[in-house]
Amino acid sequence: MYLYLVIVVFLIFKVVTDYQKKIDAINTVTREALTGIQVIRAFNRDEWNENRIKTASGEFRDVNISFTRRMLIMEPSVYFILNIINVLAIYIGSKRVEDGSLSVGIISAYTGYLYMIVVGVLMFGISIFSIIRITVNLIIVSLLWLMWPRYLKS
Repeated sequence: MYLYLVIVVFLIFKVVTDYQKKIDAINTVTREALTGIQVIRAFNRDEWNENRIKTASGEFRDVNISFTRRMLIMEPSVYFILNIINVLAIYIGSKRVEDGSLSVGIISAYTGYLYMIVVGVLMFGISIFSIIRITVNLIIVSLLWLMWPRYLKS
């Protein structure tokens, strides 16, 4: 199950990076539009600016939909795996109960522990996605930090 989470993390990291880049693009276009609104009106570039905003918003929407779809796949797939393991545990346990080598209470405790493990894995997955977002934002902040001396000189 942890292998599954590792695979999902690698698939999502690029999408989160693109997601953050699209948010930055929307912020840039919006900032330029707000600071240069009088210049745009003077040169009659309203339509060009609207197209830039529509393009940036459309790209952000596409990346956001892709990210959300991937996030939505994780939880049901983990529960699907849990339920398959649970059915197998109950099936094998019922054979052992029939033989007399296992009691029903042990099977019940096992399924309870199994659910606790899966909830822990889901919490770990949610934490991983938060860490991915933090990592992407740290990369952007570190790039800005490296560029800061250039702005001080000019």
